[in-house]
Amino acid sequence: MPHHDTPISNERGSILLFTLVILLLITIAGLGALNTTNTEITISGNDKCFRQNLVRAESAAFEAMQIMSNDTNPQANLIPDSSTLVWLSASDTSFDPETTPWDYTTNSSRSAHFTDKLSGYTVIYEGTAPGASLDMGNKTTMRQYEVHGRAEECNGLLDVIAGYRIRF
Repeated sequence: MPHHDTPISNERGSILLFTLVILLLITIAGLGALNTTNTEITISGNDKCFRQNLVRAESAAFEAMQIMSNDTNPQANLIPDSSTLVWLSASDTSFDPETTPWDYTTNSSRSAHFTDKLSGYTVIYEGTAPGASLDMGNKTTMRQYEVHGRAEECNGLLDVIAGYRIRF
């Protein structure tokens, strides 16, 4: 007598269905991994941009401090003119480095360390340093400045602000 398979015991094609389900799950997992990878690449790019801007802004601020400390005649060049230093072309006394757009030709000096014109510095006079002697017999007075370094690269903007004191 011939043996006939019942529909319930007929398992032909079940491996194909199982394989398709496994393939679908692997595809979904792969798409998720691809999305995560793209996000991580974007984060890495932003971190690189931030680090470059940080180094450039710090370098610009330190460059301004170096220029101030190496000045051969601080009495003539570092005398405060209103709120900004004379040697930094202080033509606009209302310049606020945090709110005013930087025009590297008038309000700040371009950092000489970088040739791509994406970083700069400016210095703001803050007056006599707190606790400095105001004795008329003292020939030197401690003066306080705020040094701003700025870097603008890869659609990022970073400001570094440092205090600087010099006695003259």
